[in-house]
Order: sequence, then C-alpha cells, then structure tokens
Amino acid sequence: KSLDAARLELRSDKPVAAGAQTMDDLMSATLAIAGYGGMATSTAFLLAEPRVIVCDRYASAPHIKNGKVEIIAAGGHTFTTKVVRSDNRHPFGPTILEASDALQTPGLRLTATPLKPGAIMQVLVAAGEKTGISTGTVTKARLAPMDVPPIEGKVPNLASLECVVAPGASGAPVVDDTMAVRGFIVAGSRDPQNPWSYAYPAQHWASVLANRKQAKKGSPKKPAGR
Repeated sequence: KSLDAARLELRSDKPVAAGAQTMDDLMSATLAIAGYGGMATSTAFLLAEPRVIVCDRYASAPHIKNGKVEIIAAGGHTFTTKVVRSDNRHPFGPTILEASDALQTPGLRLTATPLKPGAIMQVLVAAGEKTGISTGTVTKARLAPMDVPPIEGKVPNLASLECVVAPGASGAPVVDDTMAVRGFIVAGSRDPQNPWSYAYPAQHWASVLANRKQAKKGSPKKPAGR
C-alpha cells in the first residue's frame, strides 16, 4: 500500500505529503540527545509534519540549557536547537524541538490511532548500550497507573511491549508497519528474561504538536526513565 495515504491525526483530514519510505529514512530520522562531554544520552526523532524533533521530557530535561539542547544526527553530525514546547502534564510528556535545516531527511509520519494488543512494532534507538532496531509486540495498549521509579506517584496512560531496550532508549520512536510513529519508549525492564518495555502512546500527546507555536518560557522542569 502507498504510504502517501498516512495521515497526521490531529483532527486534520489532510494527508501527510512526506515521510519515511525506506529503512534508511527511518534510521536517519532517529537522533540522539547529547549530554555531558557530547555523549549520546537518550533518543529523539524527527517528524515529517509538523517538521519538529520529539524527545522524552524526563530524559532530555537535564541536558537542556537556556532553552537549547545539542542533537547528534546520523553520521555523528551535531547541531544545537531550541525548545519549542514542553508538555508538563505527564511525567514523560514530550519536549518539542526545532528541526535544523541541515537535516536532509524526510522524517517520520505520526498517527495518534490507539495501539492494539498484538500489533508488531519496531523501536529505533540512537543512544546507550543497545542502539539500532528492536522488534516487539504490544501486550497491553493501556496500563493501569503504575510505579515507574524514580517518578513520584503513579504514571498513567502507558502501553507495554514485549521488547528489550537498554538505558538510552528513552524517547525512541515506536513505529508500526506503515513506518508511522505510534509513541515513544519511556522505561523498561533490564532483565532479558523479562523483556518488557513501556511506551507513551501518541494518542495521549499528539495534540501538543498542534499547539507547538505557543512555546513556554524557560527550560522544562527536570522530572528519569530509560
């Protein structure tokens, strides 16, 4: 099926005109947040429409200084970009960043359609000890509010995947078989015998993108994850 039929589901009937078509496109749209010493600390990803970078607020917050953060792109190219908006309503709410003109890649489509148990997903990771692509199955599309140390209180609206990821995967896009982002990784088990990962589905945060021009002043609060 043509991928041109994919839609950005933010109460919009307009089809997305651009987006990843190949595995190379997927990989080049997966970025890393640079931390101390320029080391990749967590993952982020480039969207096709709106053309912005999305990352996990909790994982990226310690590395945002004066509203700016350094990004590591494919091939090790680095650039500094600005925070557009940060969603503080959820512990893992996304932080939206400006996309540099130097990023000559289509970016990823986004769909806010709810996840369904049994759906096979791919997770693209650009930081940490386990980079590359992992494949997993959605086990539960919406978990009851749960403990995610060291977050205080119960965390709502997460989905579980049978998929192994490692520290550095926070913010990694969870992509379906149409190459559309359905959410991003926020935490997971470190036990290979218990391969559970937790994602924050796009259905709960896609609306933040529709209001992306109304950036909040100041750096986002430091909230941790994977």
